[in-house]
Amino acid sequence: MGQFILKETFWFEMSYSGIENGTPETNENITEIRWFSKNELAEVLANTYENLKSIVSVYVE
Repeated sequence: MGQFILKETFWFEMSYSGIENGTPETNENITEIRWFSKNELAEVLANTYENLKSIVSVYVE
């Protein structure tokens, strides 16, 4: 059976007006990053772990 490792994360509310998209952290199997507008957050919620939905749902219009 697999082993669980707790990874502490920090969340910040931000706004961004630039054009750069950033670089995915491929060492952690993150293959894509992107910015979402508020009206796209339903898509985010549909693909979010249950324990993180309360963080994202605060911003859904």
